[in-house]
Amino acid sequence: MKLTNLMRSKITVLILLFAFLSSCEGDFITSKMQEGVIHYRIEYPSIPADNYMLDLMPKEMTTSFSDGEFRSDISAGMGLFRTSIIFNHEQEGLVHSLKLLNKKYASSLTANEIAIVNPHFKEINVKETGKSKTIAGLKCSEVLVEMKGDSLWQFKLYYTSEINIDEPNRFTPFKAIDGVLMEYEMINYDTHMRFVAERIESKEINHESLKLEKDYEMVSASRLNDEIKAIFAKVK
Repeated sequence: MKLTNLMRSKITVLILLFAFLSSCEGDFITSKMQEGVIHYRIEYPSIPADNYMLDLMPKEMTTSFSDGEFRSDISAGMGLFRTSIIFNHEQEGLVHSLKLLNKKYASSLTANEIAIVNPHFKEINVKETGKSKTIAGLKCSEVLVEMKGDSLWQFKLYYTSEINIDEPNRFTPFKAIDGVLMEYEMINYDTHMRFVAERIESKEINHESLKLEKDYEMVSASRLNDEIKAIFAKVK
């Protein structure tokens, strides 16, 4: 059967369209989300459900990111309490801030000072399992975490490579993982916390919003640590 000029034209268009779509699909798979906000749910596995103070604990964390920089905020009590972790390219470490009523403290933390906050994670092993699942619409790889201590503690962690944040775990116990954590557990100030990403907003981020506000008093890492530890101790 001979092809007419019209049929040849249609076939050529289909081939070009298929090639274009295939190319676009590859771009979407390999490109990373450049800026937006990740919304995490916070759970407290070690606090009994009938503890009346549980209602006062923060239930959400938001992480805003743009151009490889990020800021994570946890707040409660209609904004009366807020703690933030800020990272940008101008810093050698992280800036950790605390707002409680009229108190506003912040400290620049090195990797060693951050380790003081998480002494339980001094010796951990992380192992890729080869498994994955979708969290908040993104493909996430599964990692088995083993923490050594008085007893062996294991949990599964999930991270994604589809968000553009430079070395997001450089100053955390999970620095060996090159991806944004989407589901993980921590022990902060002797409080067991689980973070689970629920949704991601792809939106333009004002870079000024990623910086520390000007009305915070800069204090030592030890003083900031004592202030936050005192807050968490009230729900024990």
